[in-house]
Amino acid sequence: MLSSDTYATFVVGFAIMTDSMIYTLVLPFLPDLFAGRLHVPEREVSQWTASAFEVFGVATLLSNAVVGFFTDASASKSRPFLISVIIMVISTIVFFLGTTPAMIVVSRAIQGASTTFTWVTGLAFLVAQVGEGELGAYVGWTTVGVAIGEIVGPLVGGPIYDYFGHWAAFGVVEALLLVDILLRVFAREKKPGVDTETRSEQDTEAGMEQDSETDSLLQNGQASSTDYNTMNGDARGTDSQISVVRSLVRDWLGTVFTLIVIFMVRGALEVAVPLYLTRQYSWTPTKISLALLTLTLPAAVNPVVGRFTSHQGPRWWSTGAFVICGAAMISFGSVAGHSEKSKTLFVVHLALVGVALAVLVNSNQVAMSVASQRYGLARTHAKERDENLGGIPSWLSPSMMLSGVTTSWAAGILLGPAYSSLMAYTEDAGWAIFCRGLGGLCLVAALGSSFLWRKW
Repeated sequence: MLSSDTYATFVVGFAIMTDSMIYTLVLPFLPDLFAGRLHVPEREVSQWTASAFEVFGVATLLSNAVVGFFTDASASKSRPFLISVIIMVISTIVFFLGTTPAMIVVSRAIQGASTTFTWVTGLAFLVAQVGEGELGAYVGWTTVGVAIGEIVGPLVGGPIYDYFGHWAAFGVVEALLLVDILLRVFAREKKPGVDTETRSEQDTEAGMEQDSETDSLLQNGQASSTDYNTMNGDARGTDSQISVVRSLVRDWLGTVFTLIVIFMVRGALEVAVPLYLTRQYSWTPTKISLALLTLTLPAAVNPVVGRFTSHQGPRWWSTGAFVICGAAMISFGSVAGHSEKSKTLFVVHLALVGVALAVLVNSNQVAMSVASQRYGLARTHAKERDENLGGIPSWLSPSMMLSGVTTSWAAGILLGPAYSSLMAYTEDAGWAIFCRGLGGLCLVAALGSSFLWRKW
């Protein structure tokens, strides 16, 4: 049982949930932590809050290559996976025991590295455990952990810190990590040579079923109503194969930049909203956590959006959601004052932006996954004909395409806080500039999205 595919999937999903939950759990009380516990002057709170997010993004971005190399070099995939949670424990201890703003920033940098470790080593462990034919389904289940963590984190973090204090929040985090450690310790890798024949047969059967399903999807127009998926050598020339590869690379690059904009908007809001609500409305961490829930709860629509996107393509889903997000952000800048009406409008706007961002993230992640799959097939056919792909396709692999999600996320959560630190967003005039700048960026991204994935 401890070496079963189901248990491995649960352990990886729980690890990703823990990572996501700890990241979002501190959002409601981070400004209060700097101002109250650490006695940071009020004028410097926004700068330190932004720095805490920026170093997280930098650490996540820089650790990608190192973690990938370390994981590939390790014969055992469970050991690097276990190391990732140890790094997370270290980061949380430094965070909650920290007595200076610099220690908080250092802890966030360590947490950024542990996030990369968790994702890369966790998925590598799962790949080593699960048969190829079943991998897609199991990986899909692990991503549920992200949504759960993002929803539960703010909901738990704010009230605990508000009613029970700093050390209660620390206790909850460490208890969660203890469960995570135990789950990983009990996980067992499959021994080489054990049930090899059975596994091979299962993979073959699963692969045949997947191929059959793919053929059915192609016939139904889900994927191959375009030139991307009709890859039969007899029916297509080498020039067409190369054009397919290059077209996919262009769409992939566009999607990477699209995701950077999405995560930048979200990163900027994660920094600005808690501090704005503290300064403008004097809200407690509990109220702030409920407000942030409107930004994270829409992640629950991911399965629905993913189903529609896989049928229709991401082009108009992404374009439409960007238009809605841009319009909402521009209107968001007009919310001012301290009245009950202003508070209601603030939450309504935040919820609308949250729904738009959820649709954007999911539709573009689907595009990234599909691009990787189609690119791998087209690239293989081109190489079979000894064609020189040249440029980016000559070195870009399908797995590198998939890493575009992590890379764009890291870049976005670095740029978002950096953008927010440029203006006094806790004041009405600064908030208007902050929101309208992000809204304008979304509208530009909507225009760019309309030129991507014109064929699906």
